[in-house]
Amino acid sequence: GASEKIKNVVLLMMENRSFDRMMGFFKYIDNLIGKKEFNYVQPNDTSSTKVYATSNGLLKDPLDPPHGYEQVTYQITGNASMPSNAKFKHAPMSGFVGSFAKEFPDVANNVTALQQAVDAFDPSSIPITYELASNYTIIDRYFSSFPGSTMPNRMFAHSATSHGEVNTDGIKYIPGYPQRTIFHNLDDAGIKWRNYYQIVPSLLVFNKMRLSALDNYKNWATFKSDAKEGKLPPYSFIDPAYFSIPRCIPENDDHPPSDVAEGEKLIKEVYEALRASPQWNETLFIVTFDEHGGYFDHVPTPLEAPNPDNITADDFDFDRLGVRVPMILISPWVEKGGVIHGAKGPYANSEYEHSSIPATIKKLFNLPKFLNKRDAWAGTFEHAISLDKPRQDCPVTLSEPPAPAENNTNTKFGKSSIA
Repeated sequence: GASEKIKNVVLLMMENRSFDRMMGFFKYIDNLIGKKEFNYVQPNDTSSTKVYATSNGLLKDPLDPPHGYEQVTYQITGNASMPSNAKFKHAPMSGFVGSFAKEFPDVANNVTALQQAVDAFDPSSIPITYELASNYTIIDRYFSSFPGSTMPNRMFAHSATSHGEVNTDGIKYIPGYPQRTIFHNLDDAGIKWRNYYQIVPSLLVFNKMRLSALDNYKNWATFKSDAKEGKLPPYSFIDPAYFSIPRCIPENDDHPPSDVAEGEKLIKEVYEALRASPQWNETLFIVTFDEHGGYFDHVPTPLEAPNPDNITADDFDFDRLGVRVPMILISPWVEKGGVIHGAKGPYANSEYEHSSIPATIKKLFNLPKFLNKRDAWAGTFEHAISLDKPRQDCPVTLSEPPAPAENNTNTKFGKSSIA
């Protein structure tokens, strides 16, 4: 079984790109090819301009699309006047352009500018992501856990709940969030883990993972040496650089308006370090994105997910998942060019979402209990570890990433550093 084959799991979670944005023009998946998907500038006005999704997405976008809870409600329902606590069943995914135009009224009549909200990347422009998807296995029905911004979704990846948080609010990081995480369950089982970071370890937002967990936070140089020496722990979580330090570290989390070329470079660096590691044949490397970042996706967001812990906020019941995001499973034990579609249980309506990560960790490391109702419901992907023996055709190195745009000095200092 997968537990005998995989002894270390490495998770790299990037920022703010939908599945269609990254993979909409990859073949053999639920994609945009030949579909002529579009949004009206005014979602409920069929006489307004249509803005079609094309493969002309820019690596370095000029604007950061809106992706807060209320804006995402508009994006998936197409109803700008709907109060944030309204119950809505239908998700026509029709409001991405309208939300973008509302956020940036200066470009509301500029179709070229509005294309940013719906355009996808040509596979040739993101060669690292395309090469990994082609050589390993992707899930094309994997959703963010919450229809909103970064922090609630990142917390779901670690704890299968946001503890009622519906915003990314830096002031709340100071007292921190109290919920139990997968790292506590690993600690209780005596299983080692580490949070490797480029600038700051994001797990510090959990207030029970500060002083007691300090030995688990390691810098980027330590990740590279641990990989090289075969010293990676059973579970590693990698934080990209969420902001830039000028002339030192570029922002490489893919959060717009940062340069996706820098994100491609980071993914390549992590992959090649793991591929060269003596631990490669027992590794599962997971690359995903925390949320869609305001970018279009054509697959409706599912309803009827269980509320993890009976906490609600703004009358949101945490029963609707967020927008679909990329998910790549990288290991010598997975099928080359594999595509996993919907979850196969544990319940008839289970879906793949960020709570699938702690749920899969539980299975791989035979942990005794789930964190809450959400990870007990989420689909797990250990079945992707399906080959009888490790592949010998896994690329040792990947293509060169695209060159970063000149004068890349984007920084989110002054805003929430993780948004």
